[in-house]
Amino acid sequence: MTKKRAAARGEILEPPESREGRRFWFQVEDVELKWLPLSETAFLLWVLAGLVLVWLVVALVLLFV
Repeated sequence: MTKKRAAARGEILEPPESREGRRFWFQVEDVELKWLPLSETAFLLWVLAGLVLVWLVVALVLLFV
């Protein structure tokens, strides 16, 4: 795995030796919710699908009223 990929996944926490312009350093953590039986990504995709469904229902109601 390259250093850029490892850094994008949050595995490299220290800044590089040379400064290539202004950068903001942060750490991304994978959080596992005990009450959620599926992954966070799958949960967010279901939330997105639900919001799109609600948006379509509202659009159809406004169209036929």
